[in-house]
Order: sequence, then C-alpha cells, then structure tokens
Amino acid sequence: MSRISVLCVAVLFSWCITIEKCIAFQDRAPSLAFSPTSSLPLRTQQHSNGCGSSQSSCALIRRREQQILSLKCQSFEAGKQVLKFKEAETGVEVVIVGSMHYNPISIFRATQAVDSLADDDNLHAVIVESCPTRWKGSQKSMEGSTVMAAFLSNEMHAAAMRAQKRDIPVLLGDQKIEEITKKGGKMFKETISDLMSPLNQGWNRAGSDIAKAFSACFPQEDKSLSPSTDRKVDWGDALDPALIACLPITMVRYPLAWLVRGPRGFFTFMTATLTLSALPDLISAAVAASASDPVTTGGVGIDPGAASVASVLAGSAIAFAELVLVSRLMLVALLSERNSILADSIRAACIKSKEMDQGRAVVAVLGLAHVNGVQQLLVTASPPGSPAPTPAPDAKAIGMMEAPPG
Repeated sequence: MSRISVLCVAVLFSWCITIEKCIAFQDRAPSLAFSPTSSLPLRTQQHSNGCGSSQSSCALIRRREQQILSLKCQSFEAGKQVLKFKEAETGVEVVIVGSMHYNPISIFRATQAVDSLADDDNLHAVIVESCPTRWKGSQKSMEGSTVMAAFLSNEMHAAAMRAQKRDIPVLLGDQKIEEITKKGGKMFKETISDLMSPLNQGWNRAGSDIAKAFSACFPQEDKSLSPSTDRKVDWGDALDPALIACLPITMVRYPLAWLVRGPRGFFTFMTATLTLSALPDLISAAVAASASDPVTTGGVGIDPGAASVASVLAGSAIAFAELVLVSRLMLVALLSERNSILADSIRAACIKSKEMDQGRAVVAVLGLAHVNGVQQLLVTASPPGSPAPTPAPDAKAIGMMEAPPG
C-alpha cells in the first residue's frame, strides 16, 4: 500500500509540474504569433523544423502543447469563470474572476484579467479573497523556500504580484479569519440548540436561515437586467474541461497549503469531517446492538426487523442533523455573510476609483461559490441611508509578497 501511495504522489507531482510548465511557457510569451492552422506559436513551429532525428519526439511535444494551449485559449476567450459588469452606484466596471483555489487555470485567468486591463491603463485596484492574518500566514509559509513559494502560490498571489509590478493597489477584501471562526462557532452552537428545540421554532429558524442564505448566494436570473450584467457562473463554468483537467493539482496543493499555514485548523477540520462521516453508522450500530442486548432490554426479546428499523431511523436522524448543521455553517457563516463584506470591499474600491482614478475598473479574485452572490449585491444599489462601505486594507501596507525567483 505504501508503494502505491508513493507512486500516486509521484504521478500527481509530475502532472503538477507538466501543467505549470505549459502555463508558464505561454505566460512568458503572450505575444507570440499564432498561425491560422495551428494553436502552436510560430516560433515553436520554426524551431521544430530543425529537430532532425528527433522528429517524432518533437511532433509528440507539439501535439501535447497544441492540446493544452488551445484548450486554455478557447476557454478564456469564452469568458469561463469570469464576470464583467457595471457596479450599480458608480458605473465602474467590475471584473470578477471565479476561481478554484490553487488551480493553474484559475491562476491563468486571474493574471490574464489583471494584465489585460492594466495594458489598457484601465485598472484601479485588485481585490483578493483574503484578510491580514491569512495574507501574513501565506507570506510566512513561502519565505526562504523557492520550491514552497512556487508550489503554494495561488491565483490571489499571482494576481497580486502582477498588480504589484505595475504599482496597482492590492486590497484584502474578505472578512477576518478571527471573525469567521468566532461566528462559525456561534452558528454551530445555535444550530445544535435549534435542532434540539423543534417545538420552540428551532427547526423553523434553521430552515429559514438556510433558505435565505441559499437564495442570496445563488440568485436566480433577473429579467430586468441586461443579459451581460446578469450573466451568472453556472455548471458550464465549474465543469470547464481545462479546470477539471487541473483538478488533481488543486487536490494536492490546497490541502498542503492549509496544512503548512495552519496545521491545527487542518487537523481539527479533518477530525471533525471524519467524525461526522462515521457518526450515522456508529449510531445505527449502537442502536442495533442495544436492541439485541438482553441486559438493556430487560430480558424481553425484540423483533430483529424492528431493531433494524430503529437502527436505520437513528442513523438517518443523525445524518439529517449533520446536513442541517453543515448547510447552515456553509451557506450562512462561510458564504452569505462573507459575500456582503466582499461586495462592500469592491464597492468601496469602485467609489474611490470614480472619485480619484477616472473610474478605472476593479478586478476581484474570488472563489467560484462567492461569485454570483457578490455580483447580485453589486448590481443592486444600496438602500437609502445605508452606511458607506468600509475600505479593505491594502496588502502593500501589510507587506506584499515577492515573486519566487526563477
């Protein structure tokens, strides 16, 4: 088993390196000309003419490059995972890049969005889904190691470094991790209390919270808005072939980055996840064993069928409680409340852009699950009398990370 595990890790690492090199190749030479009959750069085609005895190897390399590069180019041009619209109160253009964290395709999309607007001198600021504590933690985990810096860099770091090179502000637009943890713990206790109080409207409160948060995070199409403004990310964006092709990289890099930055939180989450996954089966087995134990039943025999039904019902009740608990935590504490803070950060940047920077665009790099909810908040004007959005902290003031050498 250990040899198989080592082999799997080696294959995933090789896949990571291959995809990263292909993306880095195109990233270093974005202006290379493309022939009308091929997705390969002309410079690559000219070089291949001198392959000599390695003609077959060169042809194989060209085919692999063509498949990867053409897939990426077509997907980006189609606007996958990218929304562009006008902020309702200022009319400033907002570009939201929805990302699968640590996925090379998301890194590519984020850097291309920054570069495209910056090249046109139409970029005011870049906002990333992070906070001071997480940003400092990311920096610390990458210090002193080129390998770790390259392996743990994600789409937010890449977009920030591109902006930094052009002296464009990078803002940390997310809720502080300390507040997320505090509110998550409070929501956990409230949900347990509500589940145990069905006669005191507990179930109604939990269900109402989940329904409201779901509709806010995943809004329906608004027919009153223009098609371009109301475009939402959908399953076509999430199942983009280029994104899915790089999913193994995400599955390795995301947990590894979390483990390096916060081992305590990582192991706590894994322990809780494994416990919740096993709990329904454990409860079912305990009920079945108790029903068949003459000591606990007072020597009265219990029909095996009834014991089996009781076991299934007990396991199902625990599974239902877990579903409500996880849904409320995810939709309310981790998505809906943070969407409001992210939207406020973007709106504050738009206001500053209109007042001081000729209304240049704002780019936001967020997780895919946040995109539709944040867009809905930004295309809707704030009610009269609402407090002004709080500006997000500047990453440069906290300390901008440098690009890894090489």
